[in-house]
Amino acid sequence: MNKQVWRSLMLLVDHTAYFEILSKKNFKKDPDLIERLKADGFPASTVAFYQTMNGFQLKWRFKGDLLGGVDFLPAEHLFDQTRQDLEQPGTDWFIDDRAVKLEGFYHPIEYLTDEASVGFLSSSNSGELFYYDSGAVFYSLNIDLVAYCSLIDFTYGLALWPRLLLGLRNIAFQESVEAFVKEIERVNPAFDRAAFEAAYKERQLS
Repeated sequence: MNKQVWRSLMLLVDHTAYFEILSKKNFKKDPDLIERLKADGFPASTVAFYQTMNGFQLKWRFKGDLLGGVDFLPAEHLFDQTRQDLEQPGTDWFIDDRAVKLEGFYHPIEYLTDEASVGFLSSSNSGELFYYDSGAVFYSLNIDLVAYCSLIDFTYGLALWPRLLLGLRNIAFQESVEAFVKEIERVNPAFDRAAFEAAYKERQLS
């Protein structure tokens, strides 16, 4: 994982003037699991992430009622019942608004709520991340895990913030873009929306 991305996350953690830490948990790295990720052909960005840390949980509250956080799963969850079998009979899947036939598994990397998550499809080696919140639709974020972590530094990990990315690309949740921007500005009045959109654009896979 890019060291600058990790440093960016840690700087965010240190901004205690903005929030109070509610919970924090590191998981011990497991070298055997990292070797298994490599052997099973997981995306390079995912392998690099778990070489740096084996999952990470941090929840915070900003002044007022805004909540934020990250909840990256430990590597062992990439192999357990957390993953979703995409070859279930009778299931018609969609990516954005396109009907697709999917194979393999959906692997959540981070849970945003009990249902909403961000993860990747085992059939892709690009490391492309998707937003999923039940149902039959996966929404492409068009970035990998390294880019995803770097964008947390702009959004402060506000609840369901990946929906902002989808709204900016006119994929879904367009009606919530302005609300997300206002929440970020409550945390950081100097938030530069144009700089954020440019950062997202330059990190996209295609």
